[in-house]
Amino acid sequence: MPQEERVLAFNTVLRDSLRDSSKEVAAHLEAATRADCSSFIRTATEGEHFGEAAVRAVIRHRTRARHQQLPPVIRCPGCNHPFDVLDWQNHVMGCASCRGFNATKRHHAVNNAIKAAAKSCGVTFDDQEPREFSSYHCPGCRTVLDDERTADAHISTCPRLSTAKKLTAASRRSGPDGRLYLGESNVVYDVTIVSPTAPSYVRRGVHAAFADRIADKHKRYKKRVEDVTAQQFAVIGGTAFGELCGDTVALLRRLSARSEGEVLVADLRRRISTAIVFASGQILASMEARKGVLHTPSPFQTILNKLGRKVDAAAHSL
Repeated sequence: MPQEERVLAFNTVLRDSLRDSSKEVAAHLEAATRADCSSFIRTATEGEHFGEAAVRAVIRHRTRARHQQLPPVIRCPGCNHPFDVLDWQNHVMGCASCRGFNATKRHHAVNNAIKAAAKSCGVTFDDQEPREFSSYHCPGCRTVLDDERTADAHISTCPRLSTAKKLTAASRRSGPDGRLYLGESNVVYDVTIVSPTAPSYVRRGVHAAFADRIADKHKRYKKRVEDVTAQQFAVIGGTAFGELCGDTVALLRRLSARSEGEVLVADLRRRISTAIVFASGQILASMEARKGVLHTPSPFQTILNKLGRKVDAAAHSL
């Protein structure tokens, strides 16, 4: 039997045994092996903007391995809830209470990647968010209002807020993240990233995680956006592993078409997927550092750094 067939047979048995070991591992395997999820491996140099610690964190997340400096059970640095360390990895990527490079920073990084992709295809876009579709959330009773002034007036009388908090509380704005001008129609989009192996999603499956989030975004914005002539709404993003949702792939095809073949759809998919994955890795590395992990460079990177300093010194002396 050829060696390739032997390896394939061995890996197939290993994969099946892992899937049967637990629901958590089965969900992880399903999420990590879908389309686009391996793009970052072939384009690892694009992770240089996030640093070596983020690249290592991406590998740990994908292979379901904990950092050796972390204990088996650990609390989230944001909400302080305790988790098994592997569940902790998936939780911190979406926890809104975490500070530092968190889910919000990843959101902005992916939005910037979308704008860069549009620019490379010759498509113009708004620098600012389309605020005419924004909604405002009361921090006390969570009521959603369409106007900022109405929201401020509501806060001043909200029964869920104390008198002291009414003086300082502000409504939380949410809305679509950008607008692309594609000639025949403008596309207003909202970025969303799902961690399908987070404890709240793992027992429901990848598709359920996607479907819930997309349905919520469409309910909030689709009608309001598409009531405007020649305007469409799209949910852009994917999973923390790099799988892109259907709206994202459809939009990237339109961008590629506008470039008249100069930018391929495959290249755009790789760029957006890689941006999601390495930003997710940066979150994990950041949260590990907040729990005391020291991210030391690899011996190979240390050698490269020393060589770089010698080259710089030699150039300076000349």
